[in-house]
Order: sequence, then structure tokens, then C-alpha cells
Amino acid sequence: MARKPAERVPYSAIVDRPPLKLPDGGRIAVWTVVNVEEWSIERPMPRTVLPPPYGQPLLPDLPNWAWHEYGMRVGFWRLVEVLAKYRIKATFAVNGSVCRSYPRVAKAALEAGWEFMGHGFVQRPMHQAEDQRAAIRDTIAAIREFTGKAPRGWESPVVSIPYTVETNDIPIMLLQHHSSDEWLRRGIDHFERLYAESEKITRVMAVSVHPYITGVPHRIGYLEKLYEHILSRPGVMMWTGEQVLDWYLSAGK
Repeated sequence: MARKPAERVPYSAIVDRPPLKLPDGGRIAVWTVVNVEEWSIERPMPRTVLPPPYGQPLLPDLPNWAWHEYGMRVGFWRLVEVLAKYRIKATFAVNGSVCRSYPRVAKAALEAGWEFMGHGFVQRPMHQAEDQRAAIRDTIAAIREFTGKAPRGWESPVVSIPYTVETNDIPIMLLQHHSSDEWLRRGIDHFERLYAESEKITRVMAVSVHPYITGVPHRIGYLEKLYEHILSRPGVMMWTGEQVLDWYLSAGK
């Protein structure tokens, strides 16, 4: 029998939680998630920059598949450059198939010291996978084979690390159709509130980006500006998801 959400995750008011402390005087942890997905050209594209002609589904949807492919060939490398500039190691939320289909991309993430996190095998809603267990096994196996280490995290983990959908570039840019500077403004506002609250209790912020969205020429500069703002404050820990997890498990004992 399916369990209700409250049976899976007991209610916990944030004001009732113990004020866990970060090491070395830190007050807020910020983790960057670079989502790298392989879209199967045989299926409808999950997101579109161009509507299909006459509103009718088009397969293969070459224009929108190519939009994503631009991210893998060009946009991703802008993200690599920016993260290296600010000496930030990202969490690489990756489809297992990317390790084989785009080994150059996966190799760059590995060489940069990013954490590999499972994100399904091929990009699609996980609940629509014919065999979810097989998709998980295949993803873990592909990441282990490529990196020599199984991923500790999954993009829906048992220990949930804050991952704010409203500051993700997909909702802001593709669903709500805001101008590019809105992502920066919202990111700064989000950070500033968490930073103020972190004077009393530690906060965690996520910066979630995709190569074909934030990696384009008219948006990449806003990522740089967001990092410049965040890093201007003392007590900011730029961590990976794995580092946040290890801290939480040790601090909560």
C-alpha cells in the first residue's frame, strides 16, 4: 500500500530544529548543481525553445534537440570556466548515459573535481521508466565505471538537501519566461534572506543551472555576478552536496 507523504517524511518545523553549526565560523553552505541531461531524439523533447509547426508534435524534434545539444557542445564549457574562475566544485547531476554518450563532458567534470550525482539513466520522468530499479542500477554502474566511485547522491535523496525550485533556471527562464536578469535578482534576494537568518541557524542554498540555459552568452554573466555577490560575504561555504551531507550527518550526532 502506498504511504502518504507525512508517513514517509515526518513533519518538522524549522524553528524546532537544532541550530547545527558549520565548521570554521561558517554560517551558510551554498552548493552548485550543474544538471547535465541526455535528451533522446526519438522522444518528444521535455522542454522547447521553439513551438512545433501548427502546434503539432514533431518527431524527431530537431530544433529543440539541437538547442539542448548546444549546451553540451558550448554552454557547458562556459559553466566549467566560470566555476574554475571562482574555484567552486559543483555537484554534477548527470544522466548515467552521459558518461558514454558525452565522455568529453563527463571527463571535464571529473578533472575539475566535481561530485557526480545520479540523475536517472536517460533524461525522462523517473516514474515513467519501464523499470525504475534497472534505471537506478544502470546509472550507478555507469558513474562507478567512469569515475571509479559510486555516487553518494541522487536527485531525490533519502537525506534531502535544500534544492530550491524557484531559483532554478528552468522555472525562471523557460516556464515563467522572465528576462535573464531576473534570475540574478532572485538569487541575490534568496541568498540575502538566508544569510541574515543564518546568524541564528545555519542555512543551505542551492544554485541550480543547465548548460543550454545558463550557459548561453546572454545569461552566463549573471552567474558570475551571483557568485561575486555570494563570495563577498564572510562565512560562506561553497560546498558540494556530498560535503553538505557529511557535515549534516556529523553535526547532527
